[in-house]
Parts: sequence; C-alpha cells; structure tokens
Amino acid sequence: SSWGLAVDELHALALENLRARTRRLLEEIGGPRREYAALDGYDAARLLVADLLVPPDLRDPLFAIPHEHACLIAPADREGDLRAAAARAHRTAPLALTPALFRWTGSAPERTA
Repeated sequence: SSWGLAVDELHALALENLRARTRRLLEEIGGPRREYAALDGYDAARLLVADLLVPPDLRDPLFAIPHEHACLIAPADREGDLRAAAARAHRTAPLALTPALFRWTGSAPERTA
C-alpha cells in the first residue's frame, strides 16, 4: 500500500520484469535449454514464466525447482529421472525449495501428484 499499488498490480509488474529479464538471458545464452542453474539468482522464480523456458523440441515438459538457483526441465516420459535429479539437488542445497515437479498449465505452474 505504501507504493500505491494493489497486490495484483505489484504481482503483474514483477512478472513483467521477470519475463523481460528472462528474454534477455535467453538471448545471452543462445535460447531455451533444459537446465537453468546459477545464472542470475532468478532461476527458480522462472517457473512463473515457464512458457519462455521450454526448448522448441521438448513436448509435455515437467519442471523442478529444487533450490533457489535451479530450474530443471524434462519431458514427461523422463519424469523418474527428473524426480531423482530434483531430490538430489534439493537434499544437498543450502537454500532448498522443493523436490516436487510442476507442469505448465498455459497460464501458471501446477504441482504434479
């Protein structure tokens, strides 16, 4: 309220900023890849703009954000491998987030079962 913004307005601005920052980063690294780790401190937050991250050849992607400096992506048919990698990274991270996997719904991430 001290900024004169509603929570949803602030969230929209933050997402807009993250999308712009992610587009610039993708230009710098040569486009989407399957692993974003320790690039600029916003790696896990990029789950919120996952539609920008998926390589064009990857179908039915799943995402993991095991710690603050990682966003991992794999096709659904490699779910077991991604789940194991996320668990390993989560277990050894100083600032762990979650070993859970997520799917992009078209507008937001959704946790898988």
